[in-house]
Parts: sequence; structure tokens; C-alpha cells
Amino acid sequence: MTLQDTAVEKQMTPDDQALLLRLTDIALQWAAGRITFEEVTQRLGKPPYHSEQVDIIKYGYFVKGVMSALFFYDKLKLVDGKPRIDFFQLEVDSDLRTNIPYECFDNLGLHRLVWGETIDGFRREDSDFFSPSGALDITGFYGKNYVSFAYRLPLPRDSLFDVYLGASYDVEWIDANEAPVLGNIRKAENLRDLGISRHYLTPQELEQQRRQAAQATSDSTQGGPR
Repeated sequence: MTLQDTAVEKQMTPDDQALLLRLTDIALQWAAGRITFEEVTQRLGKPPYHSEQVDIIKYGYFVKGVMSALFFYDKLKLVDGKPRIDFFQLEVDSDLRTNIPYECFDNLGLHRLVWGETIDGFRREDSDFFSPSGALDITGFYGKNYVSFAYRLPLPRDSLFDVYLGASYDVEWIDANEAPVLGNIRKAENLRDLGISRHYLTPQELEQQRRQAAQATSDSTQGGPR
């Protein structure tokens, strides 16, 4: 019998599971612009880690042996003269099993991506909810069991940006010899990492958005009582 055979996999505690989901929810509100980073620190405390480089600012929180959470700002692209929100990254310790089903993210107000669906009336989604990212990795670094789930946070139609969440899991297959598709997953509960990013609309998309809003206003006016 080898040491690997006798090793007991560490399990994430219910308190740490709740903290992970709370961190994710706070990061979503931050990325959506609903709360400031000052309000983040009011909820989580002063971040013990702060780093500034030429292009980015990072603030970090750590739970030893459990997970790390980093908030990123882009220093090269400013909004109102200040570094703009970039993304949030959470990583789980490699020796820890999370036991957080991917369905939990449905409870955070997120929408599962559907390729080709309309986002705001004129832009269309170009990604799918499920990706067999490990199988698609030509280096083979992650392995076939590594998959990703993608969500979008619904925002007002005139939002200047989109907010996306991607969650990566180590899954169990119904049949490991079959194709790595969503319907072949037996269990997806071992979250490994997640990222929340803010994608700013391009000038062309903003112009199209303004035209769409103007057209909607015009149609509403013409269709009103005479």
C-alpha cells in the first residue's frame, strides 16, 4: 500500500464554503459597480496584501491552507481619472476538496451563457456555458477532468460594460471513455478556481447602444397615445 493510497483528502468546511460564496458575491457587486472597494474592505476588513506594478494594482485576502482572493485594477486604462476595475481571481488550495456544486452560482443572480443569445438587444453572446477546457488544452497540463462553466451577470441595457464569471472544476464523468460533454458529467462539485472580469464595451458598441436606445425611445413615442 502506498502513501497515496492511505492519504485522506482534505474537505472544505461549511464555514469556508460559505466564505467562498460570500467572497464571490462581494466580488460580483464590486465588478458591477454596485459597491466600491472601500465598501469591500468594510465587509472583509483591510486587505493584508497590496501590490502596485506598472500596469496593475492588486489587493489580496488569504485563508491559509484554504484559498486566496485577489482584486485587480488596471492602471493603464483610467475611468474618471482613476485606475479602472479589471478582474477578481479566487484560487483554492490544491490539496482541498471544496464540495461546492456549480449550481450554487445560479443563486448569485448569474445567467448561464448561451451561445448566440442577445445580450442587450444588438450584441450576441459568443461563448457557451460549458467548456471541456482540460480536454482542449493541447499541453495536457490540466487533464480531461478539468472543465469550465461560464456565467454573465445581468446588467441594465445601457451598461458600459459586461461582467462575466468563469468557474473551473475537477469533475467526475459518467463514462470516462466517452466525450467530455456536459451530459456526461456525474458530479461537478470540486471547484478549483474562479474569475470575475469586467469587459468594457468598445466605442463602436457604445455608439450602437446609443442608437438602439434612441430608436427604442422613438418607437415608444410614436406608439403612444395621440
